[in-house]
Amino acid sequence: MRKQAKRPAPLPAEGPIKKMPRQDLIPVPLTEKVHSTLLEKVLAFVMPQEEAVQAAGCLVRKFGSLSHVLAAPAQELMQTPGIHQKAAQLLAAVAEAARESLEEHASGIRRIFDTESAVLAMYPLFAGRRKEAIGFMVVDGRGRVLYNDLVTEGEVSEVPLYVRRLVQLCIEHDAYTAILAHNHPSGNPLPSRNDIVATRQVDLALRGINVTLQDHIIYAGETYFTFSGTQPWKDAQLNAQNYYRQQLDLARMQEQEYLQHGDGPLSF
Repeated sequence: MRKQAKRPAPLPAEGPIKKMPRQDLIPVPLTEKVHSTLLEKVLAFVMPQEEAVQAAGCLVRKFGSLSHVLAAPAQELMQTPGIHQKAAQLLAAVAEAARESLEEHASGIRRIFDTESAVLAMYPLFAGRRKEAIGFMVVDGRGRVLYNDLVTEGEVSEVPLYVRRLVQLCIEHDAYTAILAHNHPSGNPLPSRNDIVATRQVDLALRGINVTLQDHIIYAGETYFTFSGTQPWKDAQLNAQNYYRQQLDLARMQEQEYLQHGDGPLSF
């Protein structure tokens, strides 16, 4: 009997948590007072200044931050004292414009050379989202981005992961490497056990079509976690490479056996 390949050890739910890089396309953390001031300026277009000041303060206290205010549904905004339908519609329009601006800036990142460039390029897909979603990036051998978009959205902590769809995207775009990403609206970027298992499933599926999963990024507000920054991830990658190498060696041995024995049965 042939010796079984060593199974990759599971990744622990721990690793480096990093702050989002402070670049033009990444919102810099602001104080509550500045959040309120910005909202006041927007709301002053549809209500008197004094009412705008009070409404902005209520919004920040209720939702906690400017990004959460802009991500809130209109009906939820209208439950805040002082926010009427026109104000809610205006905030929704501002949020849409801000997201479009972020995506436009990110589209200028045409090459992915490291984790930080991938983090910056995929961040706009998740900015301000209050539900979990999965993003996928496909890169060619020169680091050029061929695809960068959301592949599915779902309820918090229950995002269906369509591995077949990811494999299809890699084939369609002739991918060399790929990067997986999703968000944790809870604010904790550490991976869950389901995140770890799903990452391994995607990694193995992509290896079957000779595509490398370069990283899995988890965004949580202004922090993020990368699987590639952990030693268990590096060990798992090496174990997977050894496993596939062993399988190829076994296939070559079977080929030689077949050539030597003609159409006789092969041993497995």
